Amino acid sequence: MSLFTKAEHITAKQFANVPALLDLPPIKRAPPSVSNDLRLSSFQGDSGGPGGVCLAEGCLITKAVKYTHQLMHWVNPVWDNNRDDTNAIQYLLSRELCIVPYTDGFTLYDDCNLAYFEPSLHSALDVYAFIAVTASSSTLDELLEVVKAENDSRQQTADETGNLDERSLDFSLPCIANPELELVALHPEHFLPRGSVLTIYNPEQGNHKDYTVAQDQCLRETTDPSSPCIPPFHHTQSSRQGINQLNVFLVIINAEIKFQHYFQMVHEDPPITPLAEDVLSLMHRTIDLVKLIYWRPLPRKGTEGYKILAEIQQAYLINTGLSKELDVEDNDNLVLTQTSVRTLARSYSRIEHLLDGDLEEQRDNISALMSAHYVEDDKVNLYSKPSAVEK
Repeated sequence: MSLFTKAEHITAKQFANVPALLDLPPIKRAPPSVSNDLRLSSFQGDSGGPGGVCLAEGCLITKAVKYTHQLMHWVNPVWDNNRDDTNAIQYLLSRELCIVPYTDGFTLYDDCNLAYFEPSLHSALDVYAFIAVTASSSTLDELLEVVKAENDSRQQTADETGNLDERSLDFSLPCIANPELELVALHPEHFLPRGSVLTIYNPEQGNHKDYTVAQDQCLRETTDPSSPCIPPFHHTQSSRQGINQLNVFLVIINAEIKFQHYFQMVHEDPPITPLAEDVLSLMHRTIDLVKLIYWRPLPRKGTEGYKILAEIQQAYLINTGLSKELDVEDNDNLVLTQTSVRTLARSYSRIEHLLDGDLEEQRDNISALMSAHYVEDDKVNLYSKPSAVEK
């Protein structure tokens, strides 16, 4: 590539320095023959890329290591000229949903929310939603059991005491610390058009295997529906420790948003060849898990916890002049809601606009803020206006 300078000289563009990676030596560039105003920023190779993620861990899906890999955020806010909901989403994930192992200082730029992908996979996942990554069937079973048990315990506490305990997950459990993941091809023929294959590298064996779209719309070694399917995989753990490990709940939230949009789309325009039943089941169970993640306890009417919180709410309404004295036992107009209880429990002004309505509406509000490529004016989104591929 060449640059035409103000002095009307043709000169070589200043290319980026290449750091050492694995057993590859660095490549240092000579300064340009004519100075220009080009400013370059480069990754850090083995010492970590943007966000501190080591480039040597390779693409999450293909396991190949390349200098051209792109870093992706699993949860990302919709950028709007009028607002930035980054802080609200960070607060929600860490302090309300409690799905990251630390409550103070969590940001969407932390390593647990980042992973490297090959450029084509990054676009297929983050721009076109041709594919998604979720937990495997066995890992989903474990996560559903863990989160449901935690929710049941919190509900029991709310009914007995009126206390609304925060979620307290054991992040050392294998299904959370080292989850098995699975690639879901939502639009397999768009993802791998005729003649295309997805090449997966096996670092342990040092070999490659190609996968293509089979007749049943699954990614397999051949087009024959009986050929081996693309297997589940794990994130490479060697370069990350503790809180820096890939967070499976953030991965699943990303997938759930894509699955919800997919089901809405196929409901209005069913595909000629539907996805396989086991794939659809995996998608539905991912959605079920996210519903459990967004769930919050509220004492059930008739329990001691309900009476305790209702009395507190009554006192609050009287003290603020919003109501006269009410009979907690007999007055049906005194109804505890998530919003009223949260107002009494603690301030949540940073996320109040996300939590209007019932749990289903709240989940939709939150998901909308994390669907960076589903905004109405996105010109390359498969689910809104036609993409370039579709024309």
